[in-house]
Amino acid sequence: MATCLDIITSAMRLARIIASGETPDADEAEDGMDCLQALYDHWRTNGLFGRLEDVYLTADDTAEEGKRYYVPNGVTLTDATSVIDAGCTRQARDLGLYETLLSDGTHSAKLYDRTAWISLMGLAQTDEAPMSSRGRIGLSACLAISGAFAAQFGDTATMNPDVRALAASFLANVSMKKGSTQDPRRVDYF
Repeated sequence: MATCLDIITSAMRLARIIASGETPDADEAEDGMDCLQALYDHWRTNGLFGRLEDVYLTADDTAEEGKRYYVPNGVTLTDATSVIDAGCTRQARDLGLYETLLSDGTHSAKLYDRTAWISLMGLAQTDEAPMSSRGRIGLSACLAISGAFAAQFGDTATMNPDVRALAASFLANVSMKKGSTQDPRRVDYF
């Protein structure tokens, strides 16, 4: 597992912002962290982890993937270690996402990454980078070619085509699950 700083450093090396063996200075690392957070936010808000169904809680509940929970004061939402689906108990779906919006305006998003729920928001450089276990270099390549990274560190149009291929491969591997966190909807035509 790689930290967010590991992913940022690798992305900077792929983009040739720093040389092999170098590490970003504190300002570059902080700017890189902003770009990495923007990448996760982009994936989350653009549906890479599936569509979310709105749920308005009135009593304590356990979170399930594919839901956006609105939680009033006095109500508690806990992470699920298992989910009951059609009478059977199962593990949460890999790359399943749920979001929480508390009545005080606090917003959070958690992703089920292989074996545990991990936060996708408010990450720090020393935190484990979500999805890094799926390919550190591929995730770094996604960051290196991202719009936020290009805006922060310069044009990525001349980047090595292999970096773009690594990013495309990484995204293809995780997006094969796109939309799979919810049951298919049935439409009746009359």
